[in-house]
Formats: sequence, C-alpha cells, structure tokens
Amino acid sequence: MRLLIDCYNLLHAAMPPVLAGLNERRLCELLVGSRWDRGAGSVIVVADGGVKPGGPVAGDAGGPARMRYAGPSRTADDVLIGLIEEASAPRRLAVVTDDREIRRAAKKRKVRPVDTESFVRKLAAHARKPLRERGVRRPAAPERIPGQAEGWMRAMGIGGDLLAEVEAATADAVAAGPVVKPRPTPRTAGPEPAKRPRSADPGWPRGPEDLGIGAEDWAMVADLFRRH
Repeated sequence: MRLLIDCYNLLHAAMPPVLAGLNERRLCELLVGSRWDRGAGSVIVVADGGVKPGGPVAGDAGGPARMRYAGPSRTADDVLIGLIEEASAPRRLAVVTDDREIRRAAKKRKVRPVDTESFVRKLAAHARKPLRERGVRRPAAPERIPGQAEGWMRAMGIGGDLLAEVEAATADAVAAGPVVKPRPTPRTAGPEPAKRPRSADPGWPRGPEDLGIGAEDWAMVADLFRRH
C-alpha cells in the first residue's frame, strides 16, 4: 500500500514526548523500517511552500519517503487531491490527514483516510524501538587511509620505537589481567583499650636540672629515654 502524508497537518498535531520537535526530516527518517516502508518512494510527504532550511530536498528524502513541495502557486491540499484523483489504484492508497476536503476526495475514490492521531500513535511506537529493530543501519566506520597513522605519528613527534614500546606494554598489561587489590580486613567492633592515666608526676626527669648534669650529658640521657 502506498501512503500519502499531509505534512504540516500532521506536524501540527499533538505529539507524545518521543516525537517532540518532529520536523520534515525526522519524519522521513522515522518512516525507515516502519510498517509503511515498502521500498523507495512508497511514501510521499507533501508540504506547503518550498524547502525549509535543514529540511529534505524535494524528490529525495532518503529511505521510503519522498518529499514533495507544493510551491508558491499551490497548496499541499491541492497537490494531495490531485494525487488522489490521478491514482491508478486508489484502493491501494492511504492518506494521512484531518483536512475535510482531502478526506472527502479520498472517500470518493475509495482511498483509505488515516487520521493524524492514530498515525502519530503508531509512529511513536515505532520511534520507541531500538535502531536495530527499526531496520536502521549504523554508519560504517570510515576506512583507514594508507599512511594516515604514520602521518599523525610524525605530526605528534611519536617515533616507531616509542609506539612499539607502548603497544608491547599494553599487550603485557592485558595478558597479566586486571590488578586485584586485597580488601582490608574489617575491624570488629569491641571495647576500646583502656587509656593509661597520665600522672601529674611522670616519674622521669624533665630536664638536666633534675639530674644535676650539664646540657650535653642531658642530651645523651634523653636519647637513651627515647630508645627505651
């Protein structure tokens, strides 16, 4: 089934948080891998006016969606009604819009109308899926340019010998495995040791005058006290 979307009629509908800030480009991106994706050009998104800054260009939005702008002399409604009237297999066509005139034209040709509320609900469910489930491929890593690494090494002043040493040290660290530090033994709770009461008279000499000796002899005696 081919799908037509009244772009701005849809974008002005109430959006859930997952679709906050939805614009032309993101709408086209979300259609990739969706239930409406039937190959390139299976969806036509029609918008008023011309290309907006940052928006997808006409005729090529990527994926299944193809943008079509009404231009300055017509409206998106005119374009959508024209596509409905010109459809060769209208029963295999659906149009997303709440516009009465477009829905009236769709009814005449047996085109299935889809209200924006139900479409937004299904699109939001698709947006919540991870990329791999949406069929979106992640961009491939850029290929290595021959001589690129060597050029960076020269620019940063890294010689081949130094790079070899770093690679060897890294390989040794990986082979040895992570360093596991032993956990400290937890201290068991218990009564604190009793503190020895400090006496007003410590019982040892406090200076050379207590022993009646000179300062030099006192230094030697003090050293003995410190050792014992």
